[in-house]
Amino acid sequence: MLSSPKLHESVFSSGSEFRDGDSKLGSRFVFSAAADDDVNVERDASAMSVWRRLAHVELTALITVALLYGIALVSTWLLSLVVRVHVHQFPSGALTPMQLTAFTLCFFSIGLHVSNFIFTWLRCTRDAVAATRAACEVSVYLLLFFVCDRTALLPRRPCVGSADFFLFLIFAFVCAALATARRIRLSSHAEVEHARAGLLPSAATPTPSTGPELQASEALLNHHHVEEWLGWVLVLYVMYGYFHNVHINVLVRVCVSCFAFLTAFTSYVRYDSELPQQQSAVLLLRSLWKMNFLAVVTCALMGNQYMLYPICAVQSFVMAAVHLMMSVGPLMRSGSRVVGMKIGAVVVLGCVLWDTPFSPEVFRLFWSPLYWLVRYDNPVVGVDPLDEWQFRSRLDHWIWLVGVLVANRASFLNGLLRRLDNQRPVGTVIKCAVAAAAASVIAVYAYVALKTRAVDYDRYVPYFSWAPILAFVALRCVFRTVRCFYLPLCTFFGAFAVEAYVAHNHVFLATTGLNGGPLYTLHLLPGDHPLCDFGVFALLLLCVSYRLSIATPRLRQFMLPFNASLLTVLENLVILVLVVMCTYLLQYLWYSQNVRATTY
Repeated sequence: MLSSPKLHESVFSSGSEFRDGDSKLGSRFVFSAAADDDVNVERDASAMSVWRRLAHVELTALITVALLYGIALVSTWLLSLVVRVHVHQFPSGALTPMQLTAFTLCFFSIGLHVSNFIFTWLRCTRDAVAATRAACEVSVYLLLFFVCDRTALLPRRPCVGSADFFLFLIFAFVCAALATARRIRLSSHAEVEHARAGLLPSAATPTPSTGPELQASEALLNHHHVEEWLGWVLVLYVMYGYFHNVHINVLVRVCVSCFAFLTAFTSYVRYDSELPQQQSAVLLLRSLWKMNFLAVVTCALMGNQYMLYPICAVQSFVMAAVHLMMSVGPLMRSGSRVVGMKIGAVVVLGCVLWDTPFSPEVFRLFWSPLYWLVRYDNPVVGVDPLDEWQFRSRLDHWIWLVGVLVANRASFLNGLLRRLDNQRPVGTVIKCAVAAAAASVIAVYAYVALKTRAVDYDRYVPYFSWAPILAFVALRCVFRTVRCFYLPLCTFFGAFAVEAYVAHNHVFLATTGLNGGPLYTLHLLPGDHPLCDFGVFALLLLCVSYRLSIATPRLRQFMLPFNASLLTVLENLVILVLVVMCTYLLQYLWYSQNVRATTY
């Protein structure tokens, strides 16, 4: 389907442009929908290349690096002692070995960046220095998460519902987004090729487009459409959590299903490009890194379990499932019969795991090898640790297949839309009928959902969430005039959706503690000024998320270079795992000795 190897990553992935010199790294991200595969960086700046350079540098540089690592260890141990002594300022309790490991690596990254002269001695490339600067920036924001959420420095209050202000904000956001409407324009041949496949790479400076370029910009669910979709869904999701609007919880479930749909859609388009198997594996690793890196390091530093961020877990499952499905019979990826057989096999597996009387037992057996990853020990309700993952995965276990089907028929649908555009007035009548039917489906679904109890809704949503999603796709794409425009304000928010999703739990809201949900709002200003506090922390969330969306692609490109072989990527990951394991071992030994001394 795609003719260029520079493809998009799935929703919650990021596209970016790395400009030469000291200019900024512009980020164009999709919450499961676009990669930074066009990043122009030096390809020798991998972790393995830096590791090999260490064998040829001066002894002074190595001693300095070791000294910085030792300082990071000592700083972490001192912090641990402070946490133990000042219990009232750190209500979550003593730091675990994994938290100590995360703090050590954060302090070490900050130390490396502060001592930037070391990299002159090591003769590392400019991109290695940029990656260290990005690691330092990520570390600073992680420490900010800890200060806001795990200390008593900032007062907090329970989230209080405010339906009027919530609706006002959504109305204001919609008006502002519509005011920024802009026609989609392509600026390069590569963008035209991507758009013909249904996606676009990172946006560049708009230039007028005519002929084939204009047709390509009208593709079904192109890059701009997906980022726009992610942007307004993200705003709705974050505002829903802040104002605790439980009465629209059933509608937010559909928003979460949108993420799974878009992830499957873009993942299928990417793997349908006839790439070599090794390159597909590298793309999968890059997608999983983008989706999970921030969530994993945040879990490590905050002492949480991975399932506290269920959207990341579900999207990762969808990415891996699409990759596995496309890897079977790689020479027959696009054939309708072959795809139908693959989908049929997945349907059977889905029924066995989620839709039969014996599904709970089969589900636990199937996920037992990854029990350590998908378990969630609820601090409020004593339930089976796998119940949370079973519940979350069941909600979206069919909608991602709908995304695969839409992606598989994207070429046919694009051709159908072009025929309807050219057949007037019959085509106009058909499009009006489709739009009216789609609007009716959305209205009826919203009415029925709001009248249904949450427990009953959760039981049926896996089988009906496709209806409003496909209806929205029809409304968004059936008319050529609407299809040719996008909302830059929404795409701006969609560009850092995964970062905002993780960060809003710790700098926009506050959790109840270890593995706790975000049920509190933070307050900074003296007195009772909740709306002013809302504005302050909303701005903080915006700035932090935007900067994280710039820093994390740099780290990913450093560890998982796009054009590198699978062997090189695996070497980098092995080195990273070894560093983390060695640090964890040191911290575990210190933690054990410290606990034993405290006990006696």
